[in-house]
Amino acid sequence: MKNNEELKRIKAALNTLTIRYAKGEIGREEYEKLKKELERMIEEERSKLTLSKDESLSKEEIIKPKVSGLEKEKHEGGWLKKFLVVSIIFFVLALIVIIATAYWIGKEPERMYHEGENLQYNAQYKDAIAKYQTIAVKYPKSDYSSKAKEATAETYYEWGHELQKNKQYKYAIEKYNIIVDEYYDSAIKPNAEESIPQCYYEWGQKLQDTPVKIFVPRTEKQITMSSANQISPAIYDDKIVWQDYRNGNWDIYMYDLSTKKEKQITMSSANQISPAIYDDKIVWQDCRNGEYHYMYSIWKYDCDNWDIYLYDLSTKKEKQITTNKMSQSYPTIYDDKIVWQDYRNGNWDIYLYDLSTKKEKQITTHTTDQVIPLIYENRIIWGDYRNLNWDIYLYNLSSNIQRSTTRDSLHQYDHAIYENIVIWVENITGNYGVYMYNLSNNMKTKITENIANQQFPAMYGNKIVWQDYRNGNYDIYMYDLSTENEIQITVGSSHQQYPAMYGNKIVWQDYRNLNWDIYIVDLEPKTTIQYNDAIEKFMIITDKYSDSPYSSKGEEAIAQCYYEWGQELQDDKKYDDAVKKYRKILEEYPLSAYNSRADAAIDEIAESYINILLTGDETSRENAAETLGRIYESDVDKLLPLLDNNETVYVIYPIVIKIGKESTEDELIDAINKHIEVGFWGRLRELDEKMLEDYLNCGNKKLRESVEEWAERHNFIITNATSYEYHPTWGGRIDYRYYYVGSKDRDEPGVISVY
Repeated sequence: MKNNEELKRIKAALNTLTIRYAKGEIGREEYEKLKKELERMIEEERSKLTLSKDESLSKEEIIKPKVSGLEKEKHEGGWLKKFLVVSIIFFVLALIVIIATAYWIGKEPERMYHEGENLQYNAQYKDAIAKYQTIAVKYPKSDYSSKAKEATAETYYEWGHELQKNKQYKYAIEKYNIIVDEYYDSAIKPNAEESIPQCYYEWGQKLQDTPVKIFVPRTEKQITMSSANQISPAIYDDKIVWQDYRNGNWDIYMYDLSTKKEKQITMSSANQISPAIYDDKIVWQDCRNGEYHYMYSIWKYDCDNWDIYLYDLSTKKEKQITTNKMSQSYPTIYDDKIVWQDYRNGNWDIYLYDLSTKKEKQITTHTTDQVIPLIYENRIIWGDYRNLNWDIYLYNLSSNIQRSTTRDSLHQYDHAIYENIVIWVENITGNYGVYMYNLSNNMKTKITENIANQQFPAMYGNKIVWQDYRNGNYDIYMYDLSTENEIQITVGSSHQQYPAMYGNKIVWQDYRNLNWDIYIVDLEPKTTIQYNDAIEKFMIITDKYSDSPYSSKGEEAIAQCYYEWGQELQDDKKYDDAVKKYRKILEEYPLSAYNSRADAAIDEIAESYINILLTGDETSRENAAETLGRIYESDVDKLLPLLDNNETVYVIYPIVIKIGKESTEDELIDAINKHIEVGFWGRLRELDEKMLEDYLNCGNKKLRESVEEWAERHNFIITNATSYEYHPTWGGRIDYRYYYVGSKDRDEPGVISVY
């Protein structure tokens, strides 16, 4: 053994000896003896003296029993102690982790609740509600579950109040109704219930007080005159395009509203369909590179290779956009970008072609179908089947981010996009209705409420148009988002379908001529007060919330609306319509402060017609009398003074007879006694004779008897006659009555004759 190794071994033995002594395993005398010996050995090694083998063994025999015992104890018991220590450490750490996790989980509802409070405080109501509802779902047994439920109701209330403050009454009512319907045990529910009629009242006041610009359709115009079918219109500015079958195949045609000229765009004998237009560029799908035959995959006649083509009106040049041997269809265009659905990958995907860069780009790669793309600015939307139902997806060309705008188990169809608004139809309540999604605030809104089907919506600006089946045929309707006003655009009994819109122009395909034609209508702006819509809001209060303090205020507001509406109509000289509004107040709101004002307004209108009775020609006097009859039909006493006037009695008595109120019989009888005089040779004037015969034949017993008495006093007789003449019918209408032969003793009509 080398010196350095021996030296190390001896030093180790010395250390072991010291440890054993410290532990009390050997006595001091023995320790001193062995220590001294080991120190001597160390010195010897240091002086490089090599011990003989026998001497070394003898030294080892001295040290070995003591050193080996210590090492054995160290090697046999040390690893167990280490294992126990490590195990205890791991156990303690695991226990700490479990306790910390349990504490964290236990604290998560509280943490989420406070996060919700912070969001609620910062008016991030939607996110706050999501936090609270997560607590209720994930931790239903937590103490914070009930607190979160109440906080959700409070958040809906605050959200509704914020919307109400910003005059977004429709959405405010939606939030309040959620509380009433879903959180009926909430302490905030009574506040929500009272806020709903308050919203309707404020909404009605806004409609009543604010003049708005609405759009009403002018006279519509027929664009196509061919007896063949013209369908699928699209419009941009003054240019309308459609697909046309007048040549025995589908071609693309265009009509320019500014030049009033029609132009055939495609000349190929193959089919060209589904046109779209932007500025001077028209795109369509074209079968000239394929064959048109029965396609078993879609169970109808179709092309096995549709391509996308473009025609530039400014250069008068046509260009093929796609060349792939599979089908590309349903193109649309915005600026220099064309999008379409493409079957080159064995399913429908969305592709884009940029005319400025001449580059094609695949937008969707999912293995299910994505169809019917539309593009507006940098956004593309389409119908997507990746969730095994049709959803609307959106791709942003600027950010390259794809997202869904609808995501539920229902199908969403017939989508369109304009600026930040995406619209579509879906079937929630048993019929297809039009829905809207605002990309800026992520809010979904139902546009149509009618139970019939509404389909194929289109949009421009604040106006949405669609085809509507509420009248038993498809008509075109429009909804203005700015005024929340719905208007029926077409009223024909045939079908009007597939509307498109640009500016104030609406185009559609129309079947009124027993083939499909293209029609257009311009919307005319008109400033008006929306009295009818205001009354509707007030009536919701009086009908559904009659216990609310706003009910009586609503009734007075309705009367005020009718009065102001009547004043507006009266100023426009629409007197009959004005009287109808005033009469509503008198009949339905007799306690209103507007009752006497409405009564005075009716008298004011009636006065102008009374002047006509005094000064007009025969025809205008009769028309005025008829109008007065309508005005005072329920207040006939106001006509009775006119029976005293010799100038008005002859046009007024037929109206009083026609109204047929029992209280007027004596006044009518007095009229014949006051005004009818027998002339020379017992003659009667024509008007007097007619008046007596009208009384005799009107069907009122008292009036007939009064004529019989008058005839007897003045030596006239009543005879029967066979003739056709018209006479006013008591309490009915002016009608023709048949006169036949009979005796005067029988209850039959007759004529008066001189004796």
